[in-house]
Amino acid sequence: MHTTPRRSGAALRLHPLALSLVMAGVLVGCGGGSDGAGGLVSAANQTGTSTTAAAVAAANTGTQVCFYEHVNFTGASMCLTGDTAWVGPGWNDRISSVRVPAGWKAELFADIRYVGKSLTLTADNANLVPAGMNDIISSMRITKPSTAAKVTLASVQFAQSMLYGSSDSQLVLVANKPTLLKVNVTAPAGTVAPTGLVRIDNTVDGTGRDLILAAPRRGLPTAVSDTQSFDDAYSVSIPADLVKNGMKVTVNVAGAAAQSFTPRVGGATPMKFTPIAVRIAGTTGQLPVDQTGHLRALFPVSTVTPQSHPVFVSSKVTTLPTTDAQWSDAFGKILGELNDLHRIEGAARHDYYFGFIPKRTWGLAGLGYVPGNSAVGFDMPSNPDTVRDVVAHELGHNFSLPHAACGGAGSPDPKYPYPDANLGKPGRYIWSYLSDTNAFYDPRPTDRHDIMSYCGGVVFSDYNYRIMQTFLTPTDAVKAQAAEAKAVAQDVLLVSGSINGRQVEINPVKALFAKPDVASGPYVLRVQTTAGQIQDVAFTAQSLDHDGDNLHFSVLVPKVDNIGSISVLKDGVTLAQAQAKVTNARAKSLAAGGTRAQVTVKEASGKATLRWDADASPFLSVTWTDGTRRLNLAQDLQGGEATLDTHELPAGGRFEFIVSDGLNAQRVETAR
Repeated sequence: MHTTPRRSGAALRLHPLALSLVMAGVLVGCGGGSDGAGGLVSAANQTGTSTTAAAVAAANTGTQVCFYEHVNFTGASMCLTGDTAWVGPGWNDRISSVRVPAGWKAELFADIRYVGKSLTLTADNANLVPAGMNDIISSMRITKPSTAAKVTLASVQFAQSMLYGSSDSQLVLVANKPTLLKVNVTAPAGTVAPTGLVRIDNTVDGTGRDLILAAPRRGLPTAVSDTQSFDDAYSVSIPADLVKNGMKVTVNVAGAAAQSFTPRVGGATPMKFTPIAVRIAGTTGQLPVDQTGHLRALFPVSTVTPQSHPVFVSSKVTTLPTTDAQWSDAFGKILGELNDLHRIEGAARHDYYFGFIPKRTWGLAGLGYVPGNSAVGFDMPSNPDTVRDVVAHELGHNFSLPHAACGGAGSPDPKYPYPDANLGKPGRYIWSYLSDTNAFYDPRPTDRHDIMSYCGGVVFSDYNYRIMQTFLTPTDAVKAQAAEAKAVAQDVLLVSGSINGRQVEINPVKALFAKPDVASGPYVLRVQTTAGQIQDVAFTAQSLDHDGDNLHFSVLVPKVDNIGSISVLKDGVTLAQAQAKVTNARAKSLAAGGTRAQVTVKEASGKATLRWDADASPFLSVTWTDGTRRLNLAQDLQGGEATLDTHELPAGGRFEFIVSDGLNAQRVETAR
């Protein structure tokens, strides 16, 4: 390097192509450089180091770019951390070597304001002579190393119906059900969301799959919000087939340490939902739009499969009610009919029947068993959202839930943990996740209540959700299945009715082919033949959700003939007894099983006309079957002749007729 040392006050030597002598004089008088607003500022006024010792220290720490007057980093020095549009009179055309720390970049220009011949350095240069830049540098741009934003994987949440944190003790996933994974990542403001990947492994069967995380809609937050949203969080839906025992979830977001989670996975309960239009005196209940997606979103079941069903004509309610008392009585009677329908059709434990009654007035909206498989509600076509919520409320009862105390709901759960049937309280707010709309539901407003209250709720609290899930636990299912396995399908009698205090009503007995019920409960059903033989079967009556004094029962007992009486007892006390009313020889022969019942049927144009001996068997029930499915068309028809609508039935199959004198029943079949 060939330089001519000069004092700091030496005359300015400008590049001949950059400025005229007049402009040079102006710059000297004004001081030069750039203030970022179009003016020039000397490098001496910028942040930097001007001593060799300080330059060495700065270079060693890698916090500045340092410039030297001689080659090999010797002589006077100047260190900078930012751009300068002019190095000032003391350093103009004076630089011969440059130290550039790792990650930094220096762009050197022969003229002021970043023009003229240039050289870009990303590492030290001990001699600028070969590059043709020795002693001609007048301005430079300094680029600091890009500081990688600190990306933090703050938390992970899982949701099927309730959005639980990964460490929440109440988190139990329903197996074989899609699961939302919500990943909360934080970073400094302005950080671009990095890519994210989830690995699902199974420690039991060794399977695995990678899933791509959807990035936050509006970028990364600086802190995790208490408000749940897809705007500021990563998310992905874990397919149902991956949600099973042994599931391990590993979350990888670029720039953050990977984390693994092993949420507890419980049992899988598939559900069938059968909406049934109920007809009263020619007026038919209107079915709502398909609700299975919403039910799957609310309930701890793996799937919800819809089942169609023909219109059900009530034989107990034959005129359309006009008063609240009449409607209350009608709802109870029709619920009992649907319960018998469930038994007659051989529906499974998790097949749920819901009858839509043609009621279009406010007041009583629904009724269901606690627990059970059947419920009813008004159809109210003008308020479909209300109908949807009534269905969920009544099915909540079927899933064992009592009421939540708000709005005068009867017999509320005394252990419900949140005041006024709210969805949470400070310190415990679990958001609902509605998979049918892919939306979260905020539990914090105090005007939002559990759907099991009478205060207009639309979702379950985490408390009630967990109760339903416990009700459906695999342990319970195993016990029930073990008990059922001991029973063998055989000819049985369906004995059903209602209990109100000491008043008992027994429906006409029906003959079926099914497994008898396992005896259990405080009540006893006593079947006594005319010869004096006694068969006692213990049973548990079914509670109705808001009619505490009224209970229903439905019991399958091994079939016997010549029944003389049926009694209902509790604590050894007979509450009621029904006596056989055999009026003629034909009836006696049928009761004894010595004669087969005769039912004639003529079917044409979607109508079936039936005739039977009403003197011997006053009651007739009709079921269609194809060997795989059963559809009951009518219960307890009377009068010896009836016409049924058959246009909704599948083609083929056969009719099963149940004739009954009240206590004795026979089952006969005929092809269509």
